[in-house]
Amino acid sequence: MSNTYVVRGEGGKFSKTFKEGGFVAVGWFGKGSRSEFDLTMATSRSYVKEMLEKENYSNASARSIGLATGMNYRFINEIKVGDTVLSPTYNNKVMIGTVTSECYMEKNDGFEAFLRRKVDWVDDIDKTLLSDDIQRKLYCNLTFFSVDEEIDMDGLYGLDDNEETKVFDKVEEDCVNDECGEYTYFMVSQTIPNIYKIGKAKNVESRQHDLMKDNRYGLFNLKTKGWIKIKDPYRFERMFHLYYQRYRLSTKNGLKVDTELFQTDKDLYKMWTDFVVNNYLSDEIMKDEIIEYQFD
Repeated sequence: MSNTYVVRGEGGKFSKTFKEGGFVAVGWFGKGSRSEFDLTMATSRSYVKEMLEKENYSNASARSIGLATGMNYRFINEIKVGDTVLSPTYNNKVMIGTVTSECYMEKNDGFEAFLRRKVDWVDDIDKTLLSDDIQRKLYCNLTFFSVDEEIDMDGLYGLDDNEETKVFDKVEEDCVNDECGEYTYFMVSQTIPNIYKIGKAKNVESRQHDLMKDNRYGLFNLKTKGWIKIKDPYRFERMFHLYYQRYRLSTKNGLKVDTELFQTDKDLYKMWTDFVVNNYLSDEIMKDEIIEYQFD
């Protein structure tokens, strides 16, 4: 039975290299430890950890070392010939290929990631053709993982299969792309603790004013904490509605109406801003998707 894995190439930065070279690669090692790395020893997780710590991970946290160790170790030892690899690229596309070799090392072609597996790349497809579950997991910023595993990074990943995916209220449900406006906003209730709202608007200030007159939302006295002007506000908002669905106030959770409100003692606003910073503003490729932004 074959398995399916995701190997991220820094938001598509390395997609061309992967495709033209007919491989997929990982490797978070300094130059010295990389030159000394012995693949025959890498069946030992402790050996992989030791080599990671030798240089560039010497001052990293235990969690970072653990994540890097696990991903390198699994890439070397877990993937099998015949398994499927997905690698996200530009323009919401995903490269799909079949693994054709065991793990090997390539240290002399100048490409930093030297732990590799040969791949027969078959096609590039639109992400929307993949299952909802896989689409959600593709937003995970881990470099390497199996699509079959449950991913739960501070509550952002791995929604239950039986959770409904239609999460928009009627006001914004009928909007599509340009008709919805360019801004994705994040609001917080001023009257009831731990209540949040995420939505789209052509004008955030006007949207906040309109919500005060809505019977479902007026009670909460929502105030804008932050907003971003992004090239695809529809997709961005939908992504976070899916992430936060378990916290949604809706008929599914005993209310008489469906809303776009979320209630939890987790700091959803920090999760939201951290995601924007780490996956867009700090990424050389994805930062161009953000036109402007404002965080409280």
